[in-house]
Amino acid sequence: MKNCLESIIECVDLDRVKLLICDNNTVEKEFDPYINEMASKYNIEVQKFTDRTRNELYRAMNWAIKYGLNNKFKIINFIQDDYQYMYRRDDHLEEIERIFKKQSEIVQIHTNMVWKRKRKGQGKIKIFKRNNTRYAIFLEKRAVDNGFTRLEVYQKTGLYPTNVVSWGGNTKVGFGKRPGRYKGVENGEVWFGRCCAQMHMNRINSLCPNLGMMYDCAYVRGDVRGGRYFPPPGRFYMKMLDQKQIDQIIRNNKKKKFTYIEDLCIADGWEAMTTDKHSPLKEYQSIK
Repeated sequence: MKNCLESIIECVDLDRVKLLICDNNTVEKEFDPYINEMASKYNIEVQKFTDRTRNELYRAMNWAIKYGLNNKFKIINFIQDDYQYMYRRDDHLEEIERIFKKQSEIVQIHTNMVWKRKRKGQGKIKIFKRNNTRYAIFLEKRAVDNGFTRLEVYQKTGLYPTNVVSWGGNTKVGFGKRPGRYKGVENGEVWFGRCCAQMHMNRINSLCPNLGMMYDCAYVRGDVRGGRYFPPPGRFYMKMLDQKQIDQIIRNNKKKKFTYIEDLCIADGWEAMTTDKHSPLKEYQSIK
């Protein structure tokens, strides 16, 4: 969480955004003093829950959605704590605003690098240009539970159902059916994607991304956490991009190519066990 938040502070124009932090009963003793200090310093709104629930992600997102609608925001960007901004690019916020204003069929915009290992599953895409940035419209993939999203869409879909889960669930019908621990319980990401598909609303990805997703990442499943927990040896887990790497992103953009997490997100001062999203370490700790 610290890694994610401080990368936002370094790389995003805070005068143009409102930061919200939603905490689902974090057990680390250092968390509250740190978050309270940062909230005071940067005028961050914090919501703390004192219990854990299997739909904790969507409970948090529903709180943020209601906050945004009540404050008449137009756009919300859901960033989970395993993301890290990799360099500062202020003009992407202006581009996002323009796309949402001019293209009503777009419900969600991503500015993150994508997984190379998933490129075969991208399906059909359509490229368009806004200013100097090319964007890929995913024609066969649906909206998910992160990224810049139109808040008004939730006035049509409603909030996430109270019984959906972010992992281990399976859909009842249609797209994204997957087996899981909770039989007959729907996955919230799939629910939202299906709602947007029914309204013929697409998601897109910037070909000038500035956000990376950590690999070999520790994770929580219910009351158990897996993988390695350690502070970053430097300021961030992943090295901030240098100009040579930023130039590579710009070249990829001109060539209508995606930039991949595995190519540019480099562990800073620690050795990764895998370039997959989750740590392969099979040692688990209870967080009750």
